[in-house]
Amino acid sequence: MNRSRNRFLYTLILAVVVVLGLMSRHLSAHLPHAINLMLGDAIWASMIFVMLAIVLKKTSTARVALASLLFCYAIEITQLYHAPWIDTLRATRIGGLILGFGFLWSDLVAYAVGVATAAIVEKISIKLNKKNSIKHTMITLPIYQVDAFTSKVFRGNSACVVMLKDWLPNNTLLSIAKENGVAETAFFTRKGDGFHLRWFTPDIEMDLCGHATLATAHVIFNHMGYDGQHIHFKSASGDLSVGREGDLLVLDFPHRKPFPAHLPIEIAESLNIQPKEVLLARDYVLVYETQEEIESLAPNRRLIDRINLDPGGVVVTAPGKEADFVSRFFTPQATIFEDPVTGSAHCSLVPYWCERLGKKQLYAQQLSQRSGELFCTDMGDRVLIKGNAITYLEGTIRVDESELA
Repeated sequence: MNRSRNRFLYTLILAVVVVLGLMSRHLSAHLPHAINLMLGDAIWASMIFVMLAIVLKKTSTARVALASLLFCYAIEITQLYHAPWIDTLRATRIGGLILGFGFLWSDLVAYAVGVATAAIVEKISIKLNKKNSIKHTMITLPIYQVDAFTSKVFRGNSACVVMLKDWLPNNTLLSIAKENGVAETAFFTRKGDGFHLRWFTPDIEMDLCGHATLATAHVIFNHMGYDGQHIHFKSASGDLSVGREGDLLVLDFPHRKPFPAHLPIEIAESLNIQPKEVLLARDYVLVYETQEEIESLAPNRRLIDRINLDPGGVVVTAPGKEADFVSRFFTPQATIFEDPVTGSAHCSLVPYWCERLGKKQLYAQQLSQRSGELFCTDMGDRVLIKGNAITYLEGTIRVDESELA
């Protein structure tokens, strides 16, 4: 069994079984002979099951049933033995009830029926208790849905943010992310003056996510009453911080300069326009000549899904018309193929474009259907990424505690 039996409850059940056994003797005149032949012994065997269940409170139903049956059969077999001392005991009421008076093959069948009945009743009661407990073991968690890298709802990249007191199992976190159905769900816990942050797509846990970090900071600043100027996160990508600069939030992220690389054939064959330059950091960075090429790109999903780049993806980029550079981001084999705005990709885009353009501060646009804008600075060993965020939804989610095991 997964849990202990309630000894007080089973003691009450034992008392009921004993009363039924005594009553069966007085009702024998009103019952058919076939039932009279087995009823008393079946009730006695059920009583043995309940008694052993009290003693062996963590033992499975099947093992208690087996022990009860063996005990009953052993008592019955002892009735083949006769001696003055044991027959004297059998002559007493209590001795007769416990030891019996004589061996009968029908008693063996009655014992099996009694033990089986008790075991079946216990199994049914356990299942009913589980069903009833499931109805009353839902926990609620606060959730926010935030559009990041935009000041308008329905723009930028949407992220869900869930605040936890303690970490839930990984499979539960992933199930919540799948249920939310947005590009990323961020989960955070508070530890003293700092926070611990993790990110999940509907498919995997990520090593870093920009827009979900921005969304989490927005929630902490605007919905938790946090009055500091900087939020410090522990994460899979090390220490991260987010500050406030007017209406903008400032992500302090790792510097991931990309280097020349060979383009895998699975990616090359999927592209309707080939890049002029191929680089690689966490993500493949494909450089094009014009914004129009970025807008016209239509990767063949069937072909590009032949490769798995977890936790990375493919970012395509070119000089922008109104921005220093533009980009789009695709993730092969992911539930959400094109990411609306990808903050973490700019850990590689910013170093590349700052070096190419000879600038330290850049304005970037991501050209997804939802679009988004980022204000970026190359700090040498870190990248600062600034952006707006706006709350779209505030509420609670309900999680079954059975999912937390």
